Amino acid sequence: MRLTFLRRYRWLVVGMGMFLLLVLVSACAGVPITTTTTNTASGATTPTAISSTTPGANQQTAIAIPGSIQLTGPVMSVNASTIVVQMPDRPLTMSTPPQMDRSHNKHGLPAVGQLVKVDTNFANGAFIATKLESTDAKDAQDQNIVQYQGQALSPVGADNILHFGVGNATWDFQITSSTVLDKFDNNAQKIQAGQKLKVKVQFSGSNGTALKIETDN
Repeated sequence: MRLTFLRRYRWLVVGMGMFLLLVLVSACAGVPITTTTTNTASGATTPTAISSTTPGANQQTAIAIPGSIQLTGPVMSVNASTIVVQMPDRPLTMSTPPQMDRSHNKHGLPAVGQLVKVDTNFANGAFIATKLESTDAKDAQDQNIVQYQGQALSPVGADNILHFGVGNATWDFQITSSTVLDKFDNNAQKIQAGQKLKVKVQFSGSNGTALKIETDN
């Protein structure tokens, strides 16, 4: 009788053990857990764990969004094939192909720490610098201004936040009463998911505020 009892409920015991182990691992990792129940052959129910996470701002997207970025920033590193320029909120790594326009930089590459203006496109899974320029005193004042061509990732809601992507990167930009929205009848809620946009952004630290949003037809 005892042996029959153990055989009948052994899968229930194993299932409960696996569930408790998963709960302990998830608790250590800080991942929230929800549970459902699954019927076993013996008619008992075994809890099944389902983990859930919420993506944060400024994360990588699962798809590549065509677009471009124009920025001014200091060179963090550079070699014959790659340059890293510091944006207001993050570094941006770009390839430097032979056909890149270097005419404003005496056809050479800048030094680490030098302030540069960069035009970059996203293609074939990476950002590619298309134009590299030296800067003047006025450009130095515009380091907190970045211009993007990309795509809205979701409709703009009542919080007036534009969730925006270029390439495999995303941003959350605040829309204010000063944001120019002529193409949307001054109504940010007319911006829809998947819409191609041109966005001019001013950063304060790592936080970006949209100065102007228009359609990219």
